[in-house]
Amino acid sequence: MAQPQISGNVYVVDQNETAILTQKSPNGAGQFFHTIVCGKTAVVVTVKGGGIFENVGANSGNGTHLDSDGAVLGSTHDAGFYEAVSTQGVAIDMAPGEILCGRFTSVAVANTSGAEVHAYR
Repeated sequence: MAQPQISGNVYVVDQNETAILTQKSPNGAGQFFHTIVCGKTAVVVTVKGGGIFENVGANSGNGTHLDSDGAVLGSTHDAGFYEAVSTQGVAIDMAPGEILCGRFTSVAVANTSGAEVHAYR
């Protein structure tokens, strides 16, 4: 199977490294990584950004996730999928060759020997 062609500037994130985008583009919009590609070794990446949802247990995620109205979760709520606030890191397991798409401002790779992740912006 042919490898997908992904455009944009590429950042190589190795073991125990973090790539962070904080500068604004010329039009004033924030920059972000749009695609993350896992190399030959399975890794856990921790991403930050907008629109990242994860399963949160009942009464957990206090202050780190948003409810359906966009308000920060308090200490009492049902279990379910909630959006993480943009500064909250969300850990995601990635298999070799796996591709993850979204709007990420930060990509960190866990302590995994041989880890190599390509983050495109």
